[in-house]
Amino acid sequence: VVNQDVKTPEQITAERHAHQARAVQFERQLAAHFRTWLLGSEHVGTVELTLNEHRYGLLTATPDLRPLTLPRYQGPLAHPFQAGHVRAAARMDGVILDFGVGLGKALAHGMRVCTPRGFAPIEELKIGDQVTGANGKPTIITGVFPQGIRPTYRVHFSDDSSVICDEDHLWSVRPPSKGDGTISFRVLTLREILAEGLYRKGDRGHKKHFIPMTQPVEFAEQPSLPLDPYVLGALLGDGCLTTYSRKTRGALPTMALGFSSADEEIILRLRATLPVGIRVRKKPERPNAKYDYSLCVVPGRANPVKGALRALGLAGRTSKTKFIPDCYKYSSIQERIELMHGLMDTDGHVRADNNVEFCTTSLQLAEDVQFIVQSLGGTAPIREKRIDGVVRAYRQSIALPVGINPFWLKRKATAYRPRNKYPPSRAITRVEPLGSQPATCISVDADDHLFLTEQFIVTHNTLTALMLAELLLQSGRARLPAVVVPLSRLGDWVMNAATALPGLRISVIGGETVRASDGS
Repeated sequence: VVNQDVKTPEQITAERHAHQARAVQFERQLAAHFRTWLLGSEHVGTVELTLNEHRYGLLTATPDLRPLTLPRYQGPLAHPFQAGHVRAAARMDGVILDFGVGLGKALAHGMRVCTPRGFAPIEELKIGDQVTGANGKPTIITGVFPQGIRPTYRVHFSDDSSVICDEDHLWSVRPPSKGDGTISFRVLTLREILAEGLYRKGDRGHKKHFIPMTQPVEFAEQPSLPLDPYVLGALLGDGCLTTYSRKTRGALPTMALGFSSADEEIILRLRATLPVGIRVRKKPERPNAKYDYSLCVVPGRANPVKGALRALGLAGRTSKTKFIPDCYKYSSIQERIELMHGLMDTDGHVRADNNVEFCTTSLQLAEDVQFIVQSLGGTAPIREKRIDGVVRAYRQSIALPVGINPFWLKRKATAYRPRNKYPPSRAITRVEPLGSQPATCISVDADDHLFLTEQFIVTHNTLTALMLAELLLQSGRARLPAVVVPLSRLGDWVMNAATALPGLRISVIGGETVRASDGS
């Protein structure tokens, strides 16, 4: 700071802070410019190795990925990356392996993980946070493991969803359903999936790797919704929410709140569900407008429905700009089903082949409907409806799990047949290399080690320490290998150890207590 002798202490402090802020901004711009240059340069590999080794402490030696030969071991076969780590560790003296539960499932930074309160970037999660498991219920994060800069890939699925992960990310996959209800999952890395191929040989129509579907997701309890979810769904489907200006200066735009439906059953439900004082009154018939209704109150009284729609940001929305507010997207399972009923009873239909479709001119509403369906364990890919080359609407083919009917309206609900034989599914269709970027993996306290990422995609959370212990015993390099296990996973680990290495005597040591696997 120059000329400090003629400035007050407050001026000097303010000027110093301004200089520091500019310096920080310049540093960020320089770092972004350097990263952009580096990722496209020939030096990226060298920098990646140096960063991983010296900052993140990761093993960078080229591992031996050949299959492990362990005669007594009867657990799942080692993945190539596991075999490499186990061999490298077995060659070292006095090594401590920090193999957190479920390593080898890195997601790129920026990928969001589902939590009971919404979605959060994986790099912002910490131990003890709650995320959502494949059963739709909260589960606790037991470990967070930065993986440094990793080659990443975008994995595309059959319903147009996708996720970005590294090639060692673990996926729980099954073959195509036989329609007999039997499902057999395997755990494979992305590298192994690619080695097997994504399609049956010579047939791109038959996909080979299907991932699990989530159960309906339970979000954290929300405050009471301002409007009944069925009513909001119906208004988003066939409601008129437009506004027009009033001549009085400063007055709110007048809202023309109306609804159109030829189904008396829907009108009766609206009358029974709308707030007290709201009348659903049929308008005089006009050509092409035989089933128009207004939602009004006694003159001089405020319309609570209009107030709720204004608070939700929906007043004045046209058919092309409607959307589902976040408080409804993250509401309870039953409330989301009722919201979907309102939407599907108005703008959905079931075809003769039992294919359920929803159609809207609002892309945002289509994406919000997709969110609702995916959060219930279904799929809803979006397709553009073009006329003369111009996008006129968006159509969605909706598949829901058994037990959830997309309709409430009797004539549609009875026409729909549950998908008992072929429930909703997601198959890997394409893997797209994206280059190197920072990645992190997490472990969760769930029996199946699964958690949900973006678009409610189920991804995996292994027995590496057991393989290393057996290799050390087999080679004579160790007499009593010790494995440190989180207390929350102790029971599962002992059970897995007894299955993978039958006859192996396991002593569990905790504090002053020593307990062998036979109970002594």
